[in-house]
Amino acid sequence: MLVVLAILALAASLSAPVLSRVASDRGIESLGERLAEHLALTRAAAIRGNAVLSLAFDPRAPAFRGGTGAPLTVPPGVAVDFRAHPSARAGEMAVLFLPDGRSSGGTFRLERAGAVREIAVERLTGSVRRQRGGTE
Repeated sequence: MLVVLAILALAASLSAPVLSRVASDRGIESLGERLAEHLALTRAAAIRGNAVLSLAFDPRAPAFRGGTGAPLTVPPGVAVDFRAHPSARAGEMAVLFLPDGRSSGGTFRLERAGAVREIAVERLTGSVRRQRGGTE
């Protein structure tokens, strides 16, 4: 009986890091999906309203603001990075959407505990792509 309990305890201690990684991975995936939805809705609103709209990351909050609806809050421990298109203004962590559907382009990178998601916005079409681990 003690041997069985010892084996179960060993199995539980070995699986804890794996379960933690799975939870972190799902949290980043969920945040990435919500960010992609916010970006797509902002693009649609720019086209519908014939206006220039943006979605930007505010590191002080930390949250994504602008676009349509309430800000998208970033959970603690999530690192956000942004790679802008070379033609974009330096220092801004934002994507602008134009009334014709185009955008300023760029890629948001979300990372926590080794789990990575990238959400890329195409410059010419404004389309949004989701990527795991920063690979195409």
